[in-house]
Amino acid sequence: MVRDIQRSISPRKNCLPSSSIPKSAQKAGLATVAKLRKSRSSNVLASEQKEKTFGKDILNPSDDYHDSLVSEKDENMQKECINLLRNKQYRSCEIMTMFHISTLKGNDEKTLQLKATANEILGDSIMHQDQPSRALSYYQRAASNFRSALPPIKRSIGNVLHAVSASEANLKLKESKCLSKIGNTIEATSLLESSVPITHPLRTFAISMELGNLYMANGRPTDAKRSFMDALSRNPYAFEAVEKLVLLNAERSEVMRVLNVALKKDQNQNENQIPAEGVSADFDVPVSDLVTAYFYSHRSTQSHQLNALSQWKKLHSEYPQNIHVLLQMALLQTRNPALEPSPNAAKVTFEKIRARDDKFIEGMDRYGSILCQLSHVTELGQLAQEFLNCNDKRVESWSTLALYHEACNNIDDALEAIDKALAIDSRNAFCYYLRGRMLQSQHQPDIAAMSFFRANEIEKDLSHYEGMVLSVLAAKRYKEAIAVAKEAMHYAPRDCRSLTLVGLALSKASMSSTRDSAVGKERAIKALRKAISLDPFALMPLLELVDLYIADSNCEDSEKILLEAIDLGDNAFLKSPNTVGNSRLMILQRKLGDVYAESGKFVEALTHYHRALSLNPNCPDAKHAIEKMEKAIRGLDASVDEDDRANYSY
Repeated sequence: MVRDIQRSISPRKNCLPSSSIPKSAQKAGLATVAKLRKSRSSNVLASEQKEKTFGKDILNPSDDYHDSLVSEKDENMQKECINLLRNKQYRSCEIMTMFHISTLKGNDEKTLQLKATANEILGDSIMHQDQPSRALSYYQRAASNFRSALPPIKRSIGNVLHAVSASEANLKLKESKCLSKIGNTIEATSLLESSVPITHPLRTFAISMELGNLYMANGRPTDAKRSFMDALSRNPYAFEAVEKLVLLNAERSEVMRVLNVALKKDQNQNENQIPAEGVSADFDVPVSDLVTAYFYSHRSTQSHQLNALSQWKKLHSEYPQNIHVLLQMALLQTRNPALEPSPNAAKVTFEKIRARDDKFIEGMDRYGSILCQLSHVTELGQLAQEFLNCNDKRVESWSTLALYHEACNNIDDALEAIDKALAIDSRNAFCYYLRGRMLQSQHQPDIAAMSFFRANEIEKDLSHYEGMVLSVLAAKRYKEAIAVAKEAMHYAPRDCRSLTLVGLALSKASMSSTRDSAVGKERAIKALRKAISLDPFALMPLLELVDLYIADSNCEDSEKILLEAIDLGDNAFLKSPNTVGNSRLMILQRKLGDVYAESGKFVEALTHYHRALSLNPNCPDAKHAIEKMEKAIRGLDASVDEDDRANYSY
């Protein structure tokens, strides 16, 4: 009885036994079912594709905006709006789309979809006219229309804040970019975090990159690393993500692991795709070599930076026309000139970039800093004018102009240009460094220290540490200077410059206080001597060590150190004459004159001052010292003021 009931309520698969149906009819039925399934799956794929193409990035207008239309008139009007947007006629597109929105009546599903599309097009056209606040309001209307057009059951599934389609996720990205543009980075971050979290299936490469940049702007480095890693896993050729991960001190091994997985996945996809006729699916990009060079370039040790330079040179030999490789090489040579035997190596590399593309601006403000250091004022002015004429929306154009004003001793104009550069990019470390240097020259050490600190917060570099130490020493905050110098030592333990900062801080602190001054001087001398052993051509530790010996009335050791340095410089200059070597010898001759003057050897002092003047006839310090020595020799003024000792530029 139970079995009979179960048979009666269980669904029957066929009304007739299969044995009673002819085999030809069975085959025909199976073929019909297969066709129906194929048709249904193709319709699903088509709807999914249509959903994905709705609402592309604002910089790449949609090729296929949603085409759920009410009438032929609406269809034609929407096509014309899209056509104007594609042809970058943004003002005309804005006007036309406003007419289009005005004709859309009702709140049925198709009309709401049309309204969502029209509001998105309007937001794109307004955003391209640099009106982010207005564009934001239209993107929000588009998102609201899109949500209202969804069936109630789909709206209630999952978290109500999460995006339910690729179209809505892309609209949230556009809203976030608008909020970021108007300065609301925290709100922009929160919007993307709630709409498309990192585990969300609608998370895209563009969303991960945008969130990474927002996290960096909001001071959330851990979240930024995670977001850039996610972006890299989606696109292994996102070199911008690699650069950001380097700045965030990510582990190279972890980045390489993510890259290898992404490259393997990309390779498998290329193998499964059928390339177009005459086009190969494979292409050669040295991703691993580039990542290694990026990471080693920003390591603090000399050995890593030498490996990085070798890697960039290898890439340059393989890809001689790649300007990006040349730029990275030049930036590394600028950051650490001791890597090359020639002090003009960075300048030569920048000139190669200019020879290949004289309109290239990225990173070229470092070339301007080299021209400023060499006092090539006319060439620097021409460079700034070229950059401003080419693109006055680039940070480098204004920072190069600031360098020109600094070279002309117009510090107020230079600071104004730096402010304009920072208004374009508030996270440019080099601009904060320049600002600190200029404020330091204006005897504002406290404000200068803040600028150097901000530069180092964005990108750790020994030049930023040096600025901080010199600024706090000028403000007579010796304990703070020692703490910053030790932090620099921790950052670059085997670098001449970090050891010099430790020796400099200890030296100034010992001179300012009688308490434990002997111990402080001994430690300072030890650090400075070690720095000189690492780089015998470094001026800063040498001159500071000489000052320490002079303070202890130890002129004999001062003379010995300077004579050895001059001999070393003479030999190097004879092998490879250059402006930097000439300037270094002039400073050493001037300093040796001071040592002889301190010990009362006025004739020897006068001889070395004349040698300094012969190396640079326009040196005012040498001229002034010669006048002082001539008076001292004649007996008119036998004293040599301590204040008259040159303030050497290291």
